[in-house]
Amino acid sequence: MADIVIKANREDEIFTRVIEHLFLKKIKSGMPAFIALVGKSSSGKSALGLFIQDIFYDLLNKDYSTFLQDTILLKPNEYTSKIRNILEGNKKYKHIKSIQTDEAKFVINSEGWMTFRNKAIRTITATSRAVKPMLFIIVAQLMRDIDKPTRLGLDYYFEIKRTPGTRPKVIPYILYEDTSDLEKVKIKKRRLKVGVINSKGQRSEILPIFRPEMPREEVWKAYKNIEVSSKKEEIFKLLDDLDKDIEKMSGDYSKKIKEFAEYLIKNPVELEKIGKFSRGKFKIGNEAKIKYNYTATQMKQVEKFIGEKLKSFEEKEKEMLGNEQK
Repeated sequence: MADIVIKANREDEIFTRVIEHLFLKKIKSGMPAFIALVGKSSSGKSALGLFIQDIFYDLLNKDYSTFLQDTILLKPNEYTSKIRNILEGNKKYKHIKSIQTDEAKFVINSEGWMTFRNKAIRTITATSRAVKPMLFIIVAQLMRDIDKPTRLGLDYYFEIKRTPGTRPKVIPYILYEDTSDLEKVKIKKRRLKVGVINSKGQRSEILPIFRPEMPREEVWKAYKNIEVSSKKEEIFKLLDDLDKDIEKMSGDYSKKIKEFAEYLIKNPVELEKIGKFSRGKFKIGNEAKIKYNYTATQMKQVEKFIGEKLKSFEEKEKEMLGNEQK
């Protein structure tokens, strides 16, 4: 038996009617819709989410590109502010009926981020169900990235696959609870079955596989604008963290180098083995540079520290000698 029955002749018409029946009709009747778009990196998940929403809002006679930035969640600090705007009843956001939470590509492997994201999604979907029914889209590389409590709330699961140079292949599934064993209730999936009636009134039942186009230019451009700025912010944050790591490592090396130089100064026999003074500067021999596990730059620091220390000792000795002569 078909899950939905639609009238259509072409694949793009079928896809539009599927969006209408699965999502729009539910939202209009006061029921939220929760979907996961899952596929490997660069398979087209985010683009599919945009494509779905563009159709969704077109059916509502709205131009999605004009308010897309209010519906996309890319960074943790966006979650609460954007959701508050949508749910507080502000007229500016009254027409917004969807949210897409994208992968945070630079922090997605962080366990803390995954915990935050899943908790935020559950909170937002629960809140939206009570206040404002919406289409909620979660984008993930793997289903296991979505924890079990969050998966329990999913209505649909779209699997996305793509080979280079081709459109993505989208396979829609319905998720349901298998309660055959009440001790071990499981979430299972089954292919969406669609009854299609063509212009001649003929009906057929299909398990659809879609190959959607890219979102229209205005939508894709609006998305890339916010994605690029978010990426830059994340990249610069990572670079700042890297600078801190470098400073920390440099400080550690400096400490080791100073300790090594001080050891040599306190042990003149060892000092003579590795180098000598030349033209008022201490120079380390090539054999010593090979023997000790320091870079050329670090060896220069050792030479500098030794020179400064010995010069300081020499100046102090001269000062003490001058005082004695007085």
